[in-house]
Amino acid sequence: MKQIKKVMVFGVLCFCTALIGCQNKTNAFTSSVLIRNKTSFKPIDEAIDSKEEYVYEYLGLKFKLSQNIKTAMNQKSLVMLDAQNALNQDLRYAFFSFNTVSNTQKNIVVEDTKEYIKWENSLKREGTIGMYLKGMSQEELTDLTKCKYHKKIGTADDKQYEYYISYQTEDFLKELMKSNIEIIDRLKETENGFVLKEKKDLDNTEVFDE
Repeated sequence: MKQIKKVMVFGVLCFCTALIGCQNKTNAFTSSVLIRNKTSFKPIDEAIDSKEEYVYEYLGLKFKLSQNIKTAMNQKSLVMLDAQNALNQDLRYAFFSFNTVSNTQKNIVVEDTKEYIKWENSLKREGTIGMYLKGMSQEELTDLTKCKYHKKIGTADDKQYEYYISYQTEDFLKELMKSNIEIIDRLKETENGFVLKEKKDLDNTEVFDE
C-alpha cells in the first residue's frame, strides 16, 4: 500500500467521447485511473476496492453492496468503476458502474489512455448506481449507463437531482436491491466540481493498492 496526497486526486485523466459516461461530444471525468510515474499498469488494479460501506457525501449517497457483488469484486470477476461529466460544466450526472471481467481482461496491461479506454469499453456492463440531473429521459439514462432498464430510488433534497439504479438483467437488479442504498444530505461540490470521492479522502489522503 502507498499513500498519495490529495493533490493527486485531481491528477486524474479526462477522457473524451469513447469513455463510459460521455455525452454530447464533451469530456467525461473518472477517478478510476490516476496519472502516475509509471509507463504501464493493469487497469483492473485501478478499480474501486471492495469494502463494507461507501459514503459519498458530495453525491448524497451511502451504500453497502450485496455479499455476492462484494465477493465478485474481491475475485476480480466484477469491477466497480466511476464516471461523471466534465468538470468544466455544471454537474449533470455521476455514477458507479459494475462490469464483468473475463480472465483475459484481468491480465491486460495498458500503456496509455487510449488503451485504457479500449479496455474499459470492452467490459460487459451489469448495472450502475448514480445521480442524474432531474428530467433526464430514459433514452439519456440508457446512453449514459449502457443499461437497458432504470429504477428511480429517490430525489435529492434540493430537488435538482434524481437517483437511479440501472441494470441489464433481473438477476443483477436483485443484487442491487439486496444492497443497502441510502440517500443522505448532499454536501456542496468542491471548488472543481469533483464528486466521485468520499469526503475523508478529499480532506486527507487517498490510499491505493500498489
